[in-house]
Amino acid sequence: LRVRINRNGTLDITNLVTGGSYRELMYFEDSGEVGGPCLSIPTKLNRVITTLGSFAQVSLIKDGPLVTTFQIDMDLKIPAKAVVDQGIYPFPKHNSFVTPWRRSEEMVSCPVSMFVTLHRDAMYVDVSIKVNNTAQDHRLRLMLPTSMGTDVIDAEGQYDVISRKIRCEDSSQYFEDIYHTQPH
Repeated sequence: LRVRINRNGTLDITNLVTGGSYRELMYFEDSGEVGGPCLSIPTKLNRVITTLGSFAQVSLIKDGPLVTTFQIDMDLKIPAKAVVDQGIYPFPKHNSFVTPWRRSEEMVSCPVSMFVTLHRDAMYVDVSIKVNNTAQDHRLRLMLPTSMGTDVIDAEGQYDVISRKIRCEDSSQYFEDIYHTQPH
């Protein structure tokens, strides 16, 4: 494998045997979230923040003939929490009312460190991630855009891994909307 660490902390990985490559893997995406363990509720005025435009600090921490490890540090600035807008707005889908949440203007630092380890002759990359989560009411995702052509994905569920169609179905007959998280 050939691995290149980009200025924003993402990885470009090329398989030297097949020639296949992936670009800008492993960026972070942060969005507002006010739901609980069983129900995802994004904030209404949801500012989505990524590390794609950031600059990462890259350090070589181990350089040997069999193993090499890099540390990639980023300081993600994200809203501190969700706050309630004034008023209550109707939620027509189930004839009820909801309190509108939005992300706060106050920003906090959320330090992220990735440790990328390459083993000689290995066809994989070891990565461990350390996050100091200083914010509330948010969802932090690690993004791995592969640009693979497929109609289904395998996704984690409660006590299972299930196959789901990439295109979201109509959820108007359900009490809650389908959360439209799509592969990138």
